[in-house]
Amino acid sequence: MYIGEEATPDIATTGTLIFEQVGHLEGIETWASATYQFTPSASGYFYLAFNAPTTGRNTGNRIMIDDISINVADDGTGIQVLDPTAFVIYPNPVDDILRIETTETVKHIDIFNVQGTLVMTANGNATAVNVSNLPVGTYMIRFVTEMGVSVQRFVKR
Repeated sequence: MYIGEEATPDIATTGTLIFEQVGHLEGIETWASATYQFTPSASGYFYLAFNAPTTGRNTGNRIMIDDISINVADDGTGIQVLDPTAFVIYPNPVDDILRIETTETVKHIDIFNVQGTLVMTANGNATAVNVSNLPVGTYMIRFVTEMGVSVQRFVKR
C-alpha cells in the first residue's frame, strides 16, 4: 500500500510505501492484518494506492481488501475526530424527524446551518431530533462524545 499527495496512476511508484505484502502461499488464500499510523507533514488530501505486481507465476494478479478503516486521531485542533460510520442518520433528506443510530455515548448534539451558526441543540442520548421548525436547507449535525466529535451533513426539505 502506498500513500501520496497526488491522485495519479503512478502513485505506487511516486508515493511512499507504507505496507508491504505479508506473504502468500502458493494455492492457499491467506489474509493478513495490518495497522499503519501516518502523520502528514502538512494539511491537505492524501491518497492510498494498492498494487498487485506481476510475479511471473501463471496464477494471475489479484488483491483482496476487506474492512478498511481510517481514523483521524487529531485534526490539529486537539479534538479527536471519530469515525463517521459510528453514527447513522436517516432519512436524509428529512422532513421532520431525523433518526439517529449509534453505539457511542453521546454527550450532546449540535446542528449548524451552512453559515456555521448553531441553530439547534439536542440531548446526547436522543435517538431522534425534530427538525420540522428548521428552514429548508443543508445542515451539519455534530455529535460530541467523551472520545471526540463526529460531523455529518443532512438536508432538510
